[in-house]
Amino acid sequence: MLPLDVIRKYYLDLSDEDLKKIQEFVYLLCCGLMQYFYGPDWEEDIGDPDLENKED
Repeated sequence: MLPLDVIRKYYLDLSDEDLKKIQEFVYLLCCGLMQYFYGPDWEEDIGDPDLENKED
Protein backbone atom coordinates (compact mmCIF):
# COMPACT_ATOMS: atom_id res chain seq x y z
CA MET A 1 0.00 0.00 0.00
CA LEU A 2 0.96 3.59 -0.48
CA PRO A 3 2.50 4.84 2.80
CA LEU A 4 0.51 7.45 4.70
CA ASP A 5 3.56 9.73 4.80
CA VAL A 6 3.50 9.98 1.01
CA ILE A 7 -0.18 10.93 1.00
CA ARG A 8 0.35 13.36 3.87
CA LYS A 9 2.84 15.35 1.73
CA TYR A 10 -0.02 16.35 -0.57
CA TYR A 11 -2.84 16.58 1.98
CA LEU A 12 -1.32 18.27 5.01
CA ASP A 13 -4.56 19.21 6.77
CA LEU A 14 -6.32 15.85 6.71
CA SER A 15 -6.74 13.57 9.70
CA ASP A 16 -5.19 10.12 9.83
CA GLU A 17 -8.63 8.62 9.26
CA ASP A 18 -9.09 10.61 6.04
CA LEU A 19 -5.58 9.67 4.90
CA LYS A 20 -6.43 6.00 5.45
CA LYS A 21 -9.57 6.42 3.33
CA ILE A 22 -7.43 7.83 0.50
CA GLN A 23 -4.93 5.00 0.98
CA GLU A 24 -7.71 2.40 0.70
CA PHE A 25 -9.19 4.12 -2.37
CA VAL A 26 -5.83 4.14 -4.16
CA TYR A 27 -5.28 0.48 -3.28
CA LEU A 28 -8.71 -0.57 -4.57
CA LEU A 29 -8.25 1.51 -7.72
CA CYS A 30 -4.93 -0.21 -8.42
CA CYS A 31 -6.49 -3.62 -7.82
CA GLY A 32 -9.31 -2.78 -10.21
CA LEU A 33 -6.87 -1.68 -12.91
CA MET A 34 -4.80 -4.83 -12.50
CA GLN A 35 -7.93 -6.97 -12.77
CA TYR A 36 -9.12 -5.06 -15.84
CA PHE A 37 -5.84 -5.48 -17.71
CA TYR A 38 -4.71 -8.90 -16.45
CA GLY A 39 -7.96 -10.69 -15.66
CA PRO A 40 -9.61 -11.84 -12.45
CA ASP A 41 -6.75 -14.21 -11.50
CA TRP A 42 -4.03 -11.54 -11.53
CA GLU A 43 -3.28 -11.98 -7.82
CA GLU A 44 -2.39 -15.63 -8.31
CA ASP A 45 0.28 -14.69 -10.82
CA ILE A 46 2.06 -12.31 -8.44
CA GLY A 47 5.02 -13.79 -6.68
CA ASP A 48 8.75 -13.85 -6.92
CA PRO A 49 9.74 -13.00 -10.46
CA ASP A 50 11.47 -15.81 -12.27
CA LEU A 51 14.49 -14.11 -13.73
CA GLU A 52 15.94 -17.22 -15.32
CA ASN A 53 15.05 -18.10 -18.89
CA LYS A 54 13.67 -21.60 -18.71
CA GLU A 55 12.49 -23.61 -21.65
CA ASP A 56 9.42 -25.76 -21.10
